[in-house]
Amino acid sequence: MNSLRLCFVALTATLCVLAVASQASAKSKSDAGGRDAAIHKCVLQAVTEYPRGPDSNDSARTASYKACMTTAGYRP
Repeated sequence: MNSLRLCFVALTATLCVLAVASQASAKSKSDAGGRDAAIHKCVLQAVTEYPRGPDSNDSARTASYKACMTTAGYRP
């Protein structure tokens, strides 16, 4: 009887872990489109503020992109 309880507890714990992992995976997949849109928006914003050219400022463009992504709630 003890081993049956132990198996039940182990099975319940496994199902709980799988449920939490499944929710986290679903959230990250649904958020992927939002991140992609933010990347696109921030790249366009950075290139508009600091256009590429012979005298372009890459570090300023990078800082602009990072600030935009952070404001959007994503890691750059």
